[in-house]
Amino acid sequence: MRPIIAISASGAKSGGASYSRGALYTLLQNRIYVGKIPHREATYEGEHDAIIPQELWDRVQDRLSANNKVRRNGGNARSPSLLVGLLYDDRGNRFTPSHAVKRGKRYRSYVSQAAIHHRATAQDVGGTHQHRVPDLLGHAERIGDAARDSSALFAALEKADAVVEGATSPRRVLYVFWDANCWYCHLTWKALQPYEKAGLQVRWVPVAYQKDNSAALAAAVMGARDRVAALRENETRYRAKSYDGGIKAAAKVPADLAIELEENMTLMGRFGMSGTPALVWKDPAGKVQTNLGMPPLSKLPAITGLREQKIADPELAKFR
Repeated sequence: MRPIIAISASGAKSGGASYSRGALYTLLQNRIYVGKIPHREATYEGEHDAIIPQELWDRVQDRLSANNKVRRNGGNARSPSLLVGLLYDDRGNRFTPSHAVKRGKRYRSYVSQAAIHHRATAQDVGGTHQHRVPDLLGHAERIGDAARDSSALFAALEKADAVVEGATSPRRVLYVFWDANCWYCHLTWKALQPYEKAGLQVRWVPVAYQKDNSAALAAAVMGARDRVAALRENETRYRAKSYDGGIKAAAKVPADLAIELEENMTLMGRFGMSGTPALVWKDPAGKVQTNLGMPPLSKLPAITGLREQKIADPELAKFR
């Protein structure tokens, strides 16, 4: 795709070259197309008609934000940190990826969160590396296959910290990567409530990429004594006009949670999904299934393994 060639009064030509990535991002993030006028830090309702539906524009922004975050995390790199979310020490501490660059070459490593937060000595961590890492890093091809294997990814997902909502003895467990500010996550939460009452358990795995305060909202939910109540507060008080979660943001995001949010984002990308909500479950045959975005209501019985539930919420009518 190329812009048109413009010729000035003096005869000078401009345009005609391929769009750069930055130019395309700027073009796709222009709110003028949805009938709004951006000015400095504020956005105002314009007097012109929108030429792009708000729903489509929101989906594009979700995808742009997620792609940018996944790219920064290395989720789509040629040589990503393959063991993110898969490696733990003998005390249950998760390892987080690190790297160093020497003479233009990147060297990847993994560091225990216990060491990062000074909860273990270097000797403890070194011993863990000595006994476990060589066993995992013996053959690069085997590691690559393991990291791409859906069962290995699902096992990592099962270990992720999450808000566990719904049935305590579930007929099926559904994992949902969610951002506390995500509009379609909010709609998905509403759509799944009747299924939770019918026997579904949903484990909400937090990520933070949509807004600057997404991590602080996640911290408010994950740090609450009653996480389910905190999640419900975020969703029942969700502000649709501004696309903001309803819970009061935490004053500080704990360092270990910030790491988890990054790792959850990378793990979501490993499942081939670049935005939220991102649903992951196992079908009756034990095969891992995924769905990116708010699913049609007609698809929920297959996703949840339950009979179709009555949903009368007018906000969800367009998803029938």
